[in-house]
Amino acid sequence: MKATMIHKSLISAALLGLTLTVSAAQAAAPPKSVNQRQQAQRDRIQAGRKSGELTRVEAERLRARQAQTRRQEARYRASGDKLTAAERAKLQRELNEDAKVIRNQKTDAQDR
Repeated sequence: MKATMIHKSLISAALLGLTLTVSAAQAAAPPKSVNQRQQAQRDRIQAGRKSGELTRVEAERLRARQAQTRRQEARYRASGDKLTAAERAKLQRELNEDAKVIRNQKTDAQDR
């Protein structure tokens, strides 16, 4: 009975330590910049088109979304070379939405 309690305590402590380690590692990784995310999304669209996961029309629509985000970023930068925290957050939200749309389009059941 006592050995079982000790065993459970050790497992709990190990899991807690693992959770803290993973959390610290994630916190240490710097967030991707807006430009890095845009490039990654362009690469995903191109790869999806090449693999047949995206139709030509889907890829064109996704590229248009990307262009809209780039234009928005250019408007923000026109008022000053750097993005404000609010502007960066808005662009990140747009990129999050774009990523969802890319994922959904790549996994839909349309014929290629």
